[in-house]
Amino acid sequence: MSLRRGRLVLLGCLLAQAGCVAAPTEIRTSGRAGGGRGSTPAGLVGTPGPGGPATLAPAPTPGPQGPSEAPAAPSTAPSSTSPTTGPEAPATPIPPATPSPPVKPSPSPRPSPTPSPSPSPSPSPTPWPSNLPRATGDRPDDDAVGYQLHVLYAVPAGGQDLGRDREGTIARSVYRADDWLARETNRLAPGRGQRLRLDRSAGALDVTYAELPRPDEANRRLGTAARELLEADLKALGHVHPRKLYMVYYEGSNPVVCGGGCWPPDQPGTVAAAYLQGELPGGGSCADNPLPADDDAFGYWEAVVLHEVFHCLGFVPRSAPHHWREGHTSSIWADLMYAGPELWRPAVLDDAGELYEHARPGGLQLSQSAFLTPSRPGAAPPPRWDEAIRTP
Repeated sequence: MSLRRGRLVLLGCLLAQAGCVAAPTEIRTSGRAGGGRGSTPAGLVGTPGPGGPATLAPAPTPGPQGPSEAPAAPSTAPSSTSPTTGPEAPATPIPPATPSPPVKPSPSPRPSPTPSPSPSPSPSPTPWPSNLPRATGDRPDDDAVGYQLHVLYAVPAGGQDLGRDREGTIARSVYRADDWLARETNRLAPGRGQRLRLDRSAGALDVTYAELPRPDEANRRLGTAARELLEADLKALGHVHPRKLYMVYYEGSNPVVCGGGCWPPDQPGTVAAAYLQGELPGGGSCADNPLPADDDAFGYWEAVVLHEVFHCLGFVPRSAPHHWREGHTSSIWADLMYAGPELWRPAVLDDAGELYEHARPGGLQLSQSAFLTPSRPGAAPPPRWDEAIRTP
């Protein structure tokens, strides 16, 4: 969903198919926002594609403190044929709404390497270290052994380079998303909240610039399947690492969604993407939702990026009671991973208490992801991670 300094813009989403290749997670409530092929809507209306997360479209987003009123959750899950909103759905401007997030529990752990625990993060805002000079390769890591989320600013061949990696826009967006996650996880697990395990170098967020080998049209014509080509091109440029998942801000377009993500185990992958110049069928532009300025709080693009990253971590898993539309939840429209007929206005994480921490035997739990810090005992990478990091 999109957020414009104080005002949210909701975009509708296209229905995505399972699997990132056919339809990556995009911002659409009817599309897949958290499945093998998710996409993020601008203002979120998305639909999961077969085997992948849903696509989302821009929608109004409450500030970091959450909405003032708690939205009522639907008594029954929306029909799979009804229109959907969410990060992977087409965007449609709508008026801002302010729901109050209800407090709820969450999901279960996943098998894999276990990083050593670190002190619990503070929900206070992250200080922004000074920007590093532009780099086209991965800088030396402050953490040389743990799993990390590495940020990329990717520009298609012949595309316009707006220098978002150099002037701090992308770093601000990532830090806003991380601060929101810290607040939400501390709400769900007081005193034990977590943040993203971000790739830093010399204390600053490591953002890499990547000039892609193909023009924007090559990705654009693939629609919801563009994420797979983007991942293949980035791997060919050397952006692949056994312990890194990539958050990509793509300075290019997409004709149907604003974001896309993988969705293991159905669709393993290493790239969660935000299409900064995406366009939506039926009118509307993902770019109507600006990236944050200094005085902006958690907004549309931050919701899109987190939505797609969580898809790539395996959420929403099929085992979750409210799972539907490949990687989304039908719980409530204010949930970050929602996809359905209501307008997507992300304000809370895990409204139904079945993703972050929960008691379902063997169920995937977000709190057990190796890409969050401090890590919990038994923390692991996403399902089929070994396949995800293979190069073509």
